Amino acid sequence: MKRQMPLCLATIKQDFRVAAFQTGVEILALYFFYMTNAKQDIRGDIAVMRRTVEKADTEVFKPEEDRQKQDLYVHCLTETVERADCLV
Repeated sequence: MKRQMPLCLATIKQDFRVAAFQTGVEILALYFFYMTNAKQDIRGDIAVMRRTVEKADTEVFKPEEDRQKQDLYVHCLTETVERADCLV
């Protein structure tokens, strides 16, 4: 037959188990809190990097686009002048 522990000792052991479980839950909650904050920080960093890349792309491609427009405009002007010379 199994010997029963005194009620006081059994209660103390169960209190220790409950306290250990609560400590574990608190540690997990704190870990979750830190991971959530880290996730938000990383999302913010990624957003900043995306904006930086977009700005850099704009700074690189805008002058190229402007140059192409200018080349097209000069080409059109040249053709207009050549046509005008043919008419004279």
